Amino acid sequence: MQFGAWAHDNAKWLLAGLVLLLILGGFPAQTRLSSIPIQAVAFGEPLASAIEVAGTVYVSAADFANCLGYSWDWDATLGNIYLNSQPSLSPFLPESPNYHGHRVLQVVLRDRQLTLTPPALLYNNLPYVPLRLASEVGLYVGWHAPSRTAYIGSRTTNQLPRIGSIANLRKILSQSLSYPRIIYDDFKGAKAETAVSDSQESSAAPTYSDTNVQVAGVDESDIVKTDGNYIYQVRSNSVSISRAYPISAMAVLATIKFTDSTFSPTELFLSQDRLVVIGQTYDFVYPQPQPFLGSSSKPSLMPDMRHWPVQNQGVSALVYDISYRSAPQLLRKVELEGSYLTARNIDTRVVLLANKYLYNNEPVPPYYRDTVNSDEAIALDLSQVNYFPGGTYQSYLLTACFDLAETEQAATINAYLGAGNHVYMSESNLYVALAAWDSEETAIFKFTSAGLELNFAAKGKVPGHLLNQFSLDEYADHLRVATTSVRATQNNVYVMDAGLNIVGKVENIAPGERIYAARFMGNRGYLVTFLQVDPLFALDLSDPQNPRIVGALKIPGFSTYLHPIDEQHLLGIGRDTHIIERKDQQGRVVSTQVLEAGIKLAIFDVGDSNRPIEKYSVIV
Repeated sequence: MQFGAWAHDNAKWLLAGLVLLLILGGFPAQTRLSSIPIQAVAFGEPLASAIEVAGTVYVSAADFANCLGYSWDWDATLGNIYLNSQPSLSPFLPESPNYHGHRVLQVVLRDRQLTLTPPALLYNNLPYVPLRLASEVGLYVGWHAPSRTAYIGSRTTNQLPRIGSIANLRKILSQSLSYPRIIYDDFKGAKAETAVSDSQESSAAPTYSDTNVQVAGVDESDIVKTDGNYIYQVRSNSVSISRAYPISAMAVLATIKFTDSTFSPTELFLSQDRLVVIGQTYDFVYPQPQPFLGSSSKPSLMPDMRHWPVQNQGVSALVYDISYRSAPQLLRKVELEGSYLTARNIDTRVVLLANKYLYNNEPVPPYYRDTVNSDEAIALDLSQVNYFPGGTYQSYLLTACFDLAETEQAATINAYLGAGNHVYMSESNLYVALAAWDSEETAIFKFTSAGLELNFAAKGKVPGHLLNQFSLDEYADHLRVATTSVRATQNNVYVMDAGLNIVGKVENIAPGERIYAARFMGNRGYLVTFLQVDPLFALDLSDPQNPRIVGALKIPGFSTYLHPIDEQHLLGIGRDTHIIERKDQQGRVVSTQVLEAGIKLAIFDVGDSNRPIEKYSVIV
């Protein structure tokens, strides 16, 4: 019998069987879905107390408070849960005392009673709150059905937890060791001051020298700036503006003097008719004496002196209108408490970064000043201050973003508990690297940069510590990182994806040596390590998942800075060395000593990465 004829005769049985198959097949899928335990995640970290009641995800009040950095308490008699609130004596009288068999509780958030639907409740004699309560403080709460996961911010680590309160700040600081855990580099590679830019059309000056920058389009501050017509220079306690072209008309047009010794200029930015003077302020003025931060009292004329800052230090950015070079006009001042870390300038946007050290782990908020808002210093609300999980907690990292073209637009200020060691910035992203004292690892935090906003995007970590900013490089949505593992004395290169996951690596490069210079150029990377001679390693990074060393060159001396001249040539600046051997009576070498002989400049031909060549060198 043909199958078609059989199917026609038995169509009703086939249909019935198909329906039965669909019905029976559906139940296991439903069973499998419901068998997946409910999960809750806050900023990428799981909340172990998650439960489900009547289709709503709940977490314990303790977990909820801890993940947001809130203080919390509860009164079993009154039925009140207090989150960042002062306990009250008012009993809670709900319309219905029970919700699906659980006692209903009242939530008091920031001294405000909330009416929640569904309500907070008592579960196993512990207070629980619906996870969606986070939306009351402006956080996004989402649901991922396939994994049955409710999440605050994101299911992954694309948000940072917030401090929230002085009490939580004390708790975080108490977890830090009593000694400083910030890694300070004992050796830093040289930084070239200026580099000749490509020829540019100008009616005044045909060509001129521009600031050496790591990333094209991302300007870095310098002690000297020029636009081809004028030279702007930081001097002892002043900034001078001089006409540079034509040569016959060279003259100092104006001098901005800082005579009160409270501000010391260090670096400059230049953007069209705006000049930014960056410097250290040594009398960061607080608006009024600070009260004891563990109390709710108002400031008094004689506060507890233990809570005065040990050093009133800040970093300031002064913005001048230089439309008339002979008469610069101060437009605004943006100031961050702490010491200067670095700054970047993209188009008319400036990003300023500072580290504020917390002496004796004092739980004090960071301060800033923006004269667009006020001439007074302003304390940041700890509910808006984030911290780096697993970071070093003796410092704040503060950032200020402001627009040079919009002088009446307030700066965007952010603060993070945890100091930054090295900063790398592309046109789209900012990376902050933090080296751990008690481990051979460096944490890297990524922020997207758009307008005046810096938004946390991802975090990752790599073995070893970085030398400087040139140990980081972003290319084709990947971050390349060069590190040295101090204890193992080996060197590594890691490739990370957009989520800062390691996808490729080359480890154990030049055992026994350490990195003295690093530079990345597109699909290639170059490292200089040193012990007795200078190995220059060339890496092929075209396949992010399979980076590899393709060439090496060993020569006397070492480079502490590598600069790409073009795609075929690399300039190395460093030291020449001589090796002195000490021999025994049998002529055997028993020890060697490396002596630095002078400054060495070398040009390397890297057109063939498999065979790098030192073409020219000079010893100064």
